[in-house]
Amino acid sequence: MPSAESRLPLTLLGLVGLALMASALAPYDRATWWMEVAPVLIVAPLLVATHRRFPLTTLLQVLIAAHALVLIVGGTWTYARVPLGFWLQDVLALDRNPYDRIGHLMQGFVPAIAAREILLRHRVLREGGWLFFVVTCVCLAISAVYELVEWAAAVALGQGAEAFLGTQGDPWDTQSDMAMALLGAVLGMTFAYWLDRRYVHFDVRAVWWAQVLKTVLGLAITIGLRAALKAPLLALCGGHNIANLIRYALMVIFAAGIWPMTFGWFGRLGRNKPVPGTSD
Repeated sequence: MPSAESRLPLTLLGLVGLALMASALAPYDRATWWMEVAPVLIVAPLLVATHRRFPLTTLLQVLIAAHALVLIVGGTWTYARVPLGFWLQDVLALDRNPYDRIGHLMQGFVPAIAAREILLRHRVLREGGWLFFVVTCVCLAISAVYELVEWAAAVALGQGAEAFLGTQGDPWDTQSDMAMALLGAVLGMTFAYWLDRRYVHFDVRAVWWAQVLKTVLGLAITIGLRAALKAPLLALCGGHNIANLIRYALMVIFAAGIWPMTFGWFGRLGRNKPVPGTSD
């Protein structure tokens, strides 16, 4: 029977595939949809083709799926019209829909985790200042290429590229987008460094009752998230079915990336110090 670890890539791929198909049914603008989801259509087959030769960590798989969902949601409504962005605009008293900023933050955060993992596993660089610098440069280069693609679309399509660009009248949109990518890269590197130092190589061993407690609590919290997120996400997404896709994506992120961080604590439960003069 396949392990949970081996099923995760298929689960994430299925989730992204369902979201992609749902978004393709009636996007706000078909041409913009194609441009927004193009990275998903390019990267997903590459990851499938290289999965056996270079399997990614669970964290990176979940983050890539989350980034794909951000792109798909943006393609469905266009970035300037995503309901979640309008809600954030009202809550934070902003003068524009900030969903575009979320997309560019992810554009820095996720590639930072990916670049760091590739460089370390291929032993191109070791932990330290040079790794931080090179990964940040890689993320800024990716952001710059994306801005060049947006510029080319604007030149080729004229006013028709407005939905794809999502500038919303901001003359500094390009600079703001790259700043968000830089922030995402720095946050991604900081998060990965902290995660490596404390939670890499999760130890699933524990006494039997701690295993039961860990499983029951994990399931309870996951089911609780499923119930608690339903109403607010439906409200944020204007009742669209994409809310359910986002809800289950968040559940997967919690179950596969956040809850395992507690395994070390559960493993320490019930451990008794050895009595002097006795053997295990």
